[in-house]
Amino acid sequence: MRVSPVRRYPKGLRTPGIVVVGGDPSVANYGLAAARMKADGGFEVLGHTVIRTSPSDPDKVRMKMIFKGTSQMIREHHGVIFASEEQRSIRAGKEKAGGQSNADNAKTLISAGVAGGAAFAYGAEWIEVRTGSVRTVMGKDKPKPLRKGEDKSRQKREIQRWVEVVTGVHMPFDAAEAMLNAMYVLLNERKFR
Repeated sequence: MRVSPVRRYPKGLRTPGIVVVGGDPSVANYGLAAARMKADGGFEVLGHTVIRTSPSDPDKVRMKMIFKGTSQMIREHHGVIFASEEQRSIRAGKEKAGGQSNADNAKTLISAGVAGGAAFAYGAEWIEVRTGSVRTVMGKDKPKPLRKGEDKSRQKREIQRWVEVVTGVHMPFDAAEAMLNAMYVLLNERKFR
């Protein structure tokens, strides 16, 4: 995959200093990343993590870990917006297409709500963004559609690599997806406020 040179976005279009914490909803691997726009139009990565929970733990324990991890990221980086991928349309879209949604989709919906609740608890605004919209940040570099029978690993690697090239920071895939959510909201912040 060839990644475009580091992109600089136009100055002065966004509120300087706004910190967005992005979340990539999941029960097993909940990605989080905090970022803000730099004066030159690039992105400053303030932190990232993946909250890993075990399927052997009770759901209450797993959700508490997600709440605590999200709360910590928002508090530590003074996030004013929490941006996560919308989950309801993903499930509905798969079901309409005759496909099966993830067996843990209900738990993923709950994990998204728990993280959103953490955002509210610490005074951050919660914004849910559509997956298709988020990948527009990548422009012409967004991953090619999956071929029939292909798993998502190629797309995941492409997203992870793109985020690394643009931000200069290597991070696990789940955190890179969370960073895409944060980047999308940073670039479109006025649309949401």
